[in-house]
Amino acid sequence: MAWARKTGRVGVASVTCGPGLTQILTALPAAVRARLPLVILAGEAPLKSAWYNQAIDQAPFITAAGARCIPLHHIPRMAEAVRDAFLLAQTARVPVVLGVPFDLQDQPWQGPAELPAPSATLIPQVGPMPPHPDDVARAAARVAAARRIVVMAGLGRPRRARAPRSARWPNAATRR
Repeated sequence: MAWARKTGRVGVASVTCGPGLTQILTALPAAVRARLPLVILAGEAPLKSAWYNQAIDQAPFITAAGARCIPLHHIPRMAEAVRDAFLLAQTARVPVVLGVPFDLQDQPWQGPAELPAPSATLIPQVGPMPPHPDDVARAAARVAAARRIVVMAGLGRPRRARAPRSARWPNAATRR
């Protein structure tokens, strides 16, 4: 979570099925509320096992926490599904849990040698959208007419350089 919060990029984690997944159920809702992009690889009980001592239906726990759950039960689709999980985490700003059964984790990749395009290449690059000059003029008029100005800010940009107070706010010394 710290990596995703600090960089804004997708954080990656892995857990085992059963107790491994239940251990992240405290952090998962916090990551959802903070809109942190995460991809979590979670083991699942083997598909071909009639009984497995750590088998639980993981999807209801994951979705109840507000995250997305994608079961990876079809090997030929896994490469695209992993790419799509990263794309979903980046664009929706949400944790995505990939459930991979233990018996499929040991299978060799039989698909094409060329993997799908990385998720970063699928996200459109958009430029900044400047505000309309009339909107800026209205906002400036409201600020100029205000008796007190309250600035509410979030976590800010990662590694933001600090500027002297007078450089951050024009006339900061005269507005109190």
